[in-house]
Amino acid sequence: RASHLPILHTSIMGDRDALHDWKAFEARSIPTKGIKLPPLFEEALKAAQAEGKQAANALQILELGCGCGELAQHLSEQGHTLVGVDVNESAISLAQDRNNYVDRCRFFVDDVTTFRISNYTNHDGIDQHFDFCILQLLLSIVGNVAKRRQTITTAYHSLTKGGYIYLSCSGVSDTINSNYKQLYERDYPATQEMYTYYSRDANDKILYTTHHFTVGEITKLLKEGGFVDVHVQEIQERSSRRPEEVANFLYAMARKP
Repeated sequence: RASHLPILHTSIMGDRDALHDWKAFEARSIPTKGIKLPPLFEEALKAAQAEGKQAANALQILELGCGCGELAQHLSEQGHTLVGVDVNESAISLAQDRNNYVDRCRFFVDDVTTFRISNYTNHDGIDQHFDFCILQLLLSIVGNVAKRRQTITTAYHSLTKGGYIYLSCSGVSDTINSNYKQLYERDYPATQEMYTYYSRDANDKILYTTHHFTVGEITKLLKEGGFVDVHVQEIQERSSRRPEEVANFLYAMARKP
């Protein structure tokens, strides 16, 4: 993509602390796609089920950045065992209150970049490794380059051999939405990273930092994280926070060898 901004491989993102931002965020306002999932999700889920490691194709699934647990509940209803992790304590509290499948769906307040199920004593019935790992809209807001890599590493080490990762994230949208182009350019002096900007409220107060990915960037991140059979799709949709505007979203699946 053409741009006059230089590409920097850096971990600098101003002075924002993503962990602090998301701990303090209003739980019910956390951006989510809910249970609206693209065909690639079902493809990844079926690929994991094809491993045939559990009865009736029920999977052990880890969702990093689960928010209020809507997707976890949906998948639990289908018979899967779920572990949802989020740094936002209020979101996890809501998820627990709404949990209709306490026998196979559990939630933990933790940093998604370093989470390990083995750190908890109340994980009886949950294997040390998962068949499937979900990152919905997480990588775009988890923090700088190092934090993104750590999150991919967490997913990799959480999966069993042959397990699958599925993720969605915001894609670079400057060529289809001039507002995003302006945001990228406006905040670049502060973030010092291409396609990274500050998401703000109606009063222009900074809420959190957002990074938009290219297909090549996500592909490289997954491959460097040890994943193989990487498949990434770019789809033009309505923006998560600006439904009146269009934006690119990336959907990816990959396998742990």
